[in-house]
Amino acid sequence: MKYELMILGISSSIYLLRIAFFLIGFFREYFRNRKFLSSDFEPRVSVIVPARNEEENIEQCINSLSKLDYPNDKLEIVAINDRSEDKTKEILDGLAQKYSNLRVIHIENESQKFNIPGKAGAIQVGAEAATGDVVFQTDADCTVNPKWVKQMVKVFKQPDTGFVSAYTNIDGKRLFDKVQAIEWIYMNTMGTGGIGMNQILGCYGNNASFRKKFFDLIGGYRKIKFSVAEDLALQQAFFKNGYKVHYLVDPNTMVTTKPCKNFREYLQQHHRWTRGGLNLRWRAAIFVLSSFAIWFGLLFFAYNLDFFHFATLLLLRFTGDLLLLTPPFIILKKKSYFLYFPFAVPFFLLVELLAPFMTLNKNVKWKGQIFRTT
Repeated sequence: MKYELMILGISSSIYLLRIAFFLIGFFREYFRNRKFLSSDFEPRVSVIVPARNEEENIEQCINSLSKLDYPNDKLEIVAINDRSEDKTKEILDGLAQKYSNLRVIHIENESQKFNIPGKAGAIQVGAEAATGDVVFQTDADCTVNPKWVKQMVKVFKQPDTGFVSAYTNIDGKRLFDKVQAIEWIYMNTMGTGGIGMNQILGCYGNNASFRKKFFDLIGGYRKIKFSVAEDLALQQAFFKNGYKVHYLVDPNTMVTTKPCKNFREYLQQHHRWTRGGLNLRWRAAIFVLSSFAIWFGLLFFAYNLDFFHFATLLLLRFTGDLLLLTPPFIILKKKSYFLYFPFAVPFFLLVELLAPFMTLNKNVKWKGQIFRTT
């Protein structure tokens, strides 16, 4: 019994410390940002949309951006067709005839991207072409809230603000889609909590913005070491150069994206994330160890057929995750996700178990391309 209580105590303590860290950070960042959102600020804004083989999504994305509640003379949309092999080029050219503030840039080869691989190169092209004081970025498979820019740009009224990100929601009706949606909110919440505790832990590049002047000063992706998690790399660069980084929790600043269609696509996505997440170094190691603490306890109790302590530790995991997810569910008006929460936690446990093994393969597949990571 002595060993059982010791393992339960260690596993529980490590995980509760993790939950406390993120909850405290979440509320610190949330309340810190509320004062910014009460102000008015309307600088010139550029929204860049990198697109590669997005014929199924790009029109819906651009139409969504055209409905933004922001002065048209202060808003431009810059779409970057990154060597698409489908009808993305033709669709964008047609949309450019429809929307006067849409600029389309066609990339035909890597040299046009300054030899910066992947999505980062397309973002660099868009950022250098942008004329806005603040640059927003989203993905071609996303749609945005009409108040997205108007609300999020207010944080840039603070002259030292460099980079601002916000939550992304998954749109879908399947149980698998709902679980992914909860996972994205979970990851966004940890990213918010990290900022609140002065630690950069990542964001989603389909809902991010930065001050153009500061981007140019740090050299953009021309000076950032290549990463398959280019959003994290850029967020880290702003932070390391002394600019303020924020994470908004607001329903008006949410972006909506599409879920992975199947588990294979989901694993490819998470393989890219885990390889990119290695740039977090010791922070990534601590996260993995805190997850391992729960897994070690569960496996130990299962092996010894100690179902009471197994159930106790599993209940603790459910309770801790529920505590962490309840504030964003309520703030973002996603209370319906409480119904799917019981299905999400076992999924989190599975992904956390697989994550360390995903790091072993250095070749990352994305958009029909293979990237060799270090």
